Amino acid sequence: MSRRAALVLAGALALAQVGAAQAAPTLCVEVMCRGGATPKGGRVLVSSAGTLWLLGKKGAAWTLDEELVASAVKTPLKKNVLAAAPLGGGLVVVGAGGLAARWDGRLWTVDKSTAKKDLNAVVALGEQAWAVGRGGSIVHFDGVRWATEPSGVKVDLRGVWGASDAQLWAVGDKGTLLERSGGVWRVVQQGTIKLLGVGGSAANDVYAVGEVGSVVRWDGRSWQNLPTGVADDLQLVLTYSKQEFLLLGAAGALARHDVKDNWHTQSAGEGNFVSATLHRGVGLALADDNRIWRHAGGWQVMASPTGESGMGAMRVEGDDLIVTDEDGGIARRRAGSWEVLLKTGTPRLGTISGMGRKGQTLVAVGYGGNAVHIGPTAASNAKVVARPLSAKRENRVNAMWMTDGVGFAVGGYGEISQWDGKTWKELPKIVDVDLNDVQGVAADAIWVVGDDGTILFWDGKAFSKQDSGVKDDLEVIYAASREWAVAAGSWGIATMWAQGQWGKIEVPTSALWRAACGRDAGLVALGGNSGEIVVWNGKRWQLEASPTSGALISCAVTPSGELLFGEQQGGLVFHTPR
Repeated sequence: MSRRAALVLAGALALAQVGAAQAAPTLCVEVMCRGGATPKGGRVLVSSAGTLWLLGKKGAAWTLDEELVASAVKTPLKKNVLAAAPLGGGLVVVGAGGLAARWDGRLWTVDKSTAKKDLNAVVALGEQAWAVGRGGSIVHFDGVRWATEPSGVKVDLRGVWGASDAQLWAVGDKGTLLERSGGVWRVVQQGTIKLLGVGGSAANDVYAVGEVGSVVRWDGRSWQNLPTGVADDLQLVLTYSKQEFLLLGAAGALARHDVKDNWHTQSAGEGNFVSATLHRGVGLALADDNRIWRHAGGWQVMASPTGESGMGAMRVEGDDLIVTDEDGGIARRRAGSWEVLLKTGTPRLGTISGMGRKGQTLVAVGYGGNAVHIGPTAASNAKVVARPLSAKRENRVNAMWMTDGVGFAVGGYGEISQWDGKTWKELPKIVDVDLNDVQGVAADAIWVVGDDGTILFWDGKAFSKQDSGVKDDLEVIYAASREWAVAAGSWGIATMWAQGQWGKIEVPTSALWRAACGRDAGLVALGGNSGEIVVWNGKRWQLEASPTSGALISCAVTPSGELLFGEQQGGLVFHTPR
């Protein structure tokens, strides 16, 4: 099966529950993935300085590792923790009976709070913090001590947030909305519907949420109602940017706003969401059934930098990124700026299947076997070479990998052409199935994958067959080193090279994988025929919240950890470094 074949295979979600003490694929419902069960009594989930904390009843506390396995931490806290926020390199914690405490990264300090009633929410800004609670209570920590600030209301306050200390917002019962500016709190509005939470991404992008799916947004000038389609209570706001954020609430209610200004609603389980945090770029939400749910958001979409509405191969060279389109266009991103190296519509080139280097010359081979050579200066040096692989070649080029000394192009019916540093020559066939991808880590360590589970290995002298451990078609491969590689293909099939052998592995969805790339064995990504994205972090696969349903046919990971996919009928899908 060719990588370019126009196949549309619907992937069924792999339903697998993750236990607290094991690493396994997550269960995903559209964009929220249910993770491990947490210890009973956990009420607050918060990330600070790279550490994920769970706090709860009678001051119980745990840290959670990347597999969400909990390790108990002793604290001097005796009361129930109801809220927490990052403060410096540590935490500020508030709770029942006016509890206020801090963790500085080494030691816990229980502060003398002026609040006597429960504190339900807290926000920290710099060295300061504000907490709100029952009976209109508001207390302020100035970096040294806590002091009461008059709220002007007697209703219970349930949320507080601000982008800076110049302007803060607090919400509560009876539709209460308070603003703090100039060091003074004032009532902005009161109504009948209880407001349960508030959060945002900037001073002019604030969301207050409440009963029966109520949402209002502050744009820097006024508050406006937002219809989300959610009927259940909403109480948590988790923002990635102005374009993408989550609103979470009762009975697993979730409203997601994506980068294309669309709303998506769903029910993620049956538990009520009680706490949420961003941890290393991934949104985590805690439900009252002791489950943590994941949302790997932050994906964005941009048009093709060549101007064509379909992408081809990608290549990373140091800090440079080179991308191609479906009609022979080539563009390079250097120091954040894009430059077109070859205009779209170059005759006889077509969709580019692969790129490599011949000295300082960039070589790009098209799907039809033609190639373009681009010198080190600019597009003026571009030269199209007609069918450099073989004038007699009958089949399309599915993929190409090249260094100065060696390179291979592979295609249909087992065809392989070898680059010896000067010319291309066609090799005798080893198999009679379509070969779909090729990648190497050195001149004597190159893999080729193809239909029927085919894997071939070049040791510098000859190709030999390797037992892949699978029988389904393999479409793509990423090799991190001689010791580690992963290949994937149809029906979600994947196999990993480790300890000198291939072995079948499970990934969180049964997509037709069309793209594979990585930075090393600790950061690998696969792209699917219907927009599916999974990322390997060195321990487990995570299904991402893809912003597209289009076929992802190429992939790249930059040294900084930026993930990029090329969409067959669109532009670039990318995620900033995590």
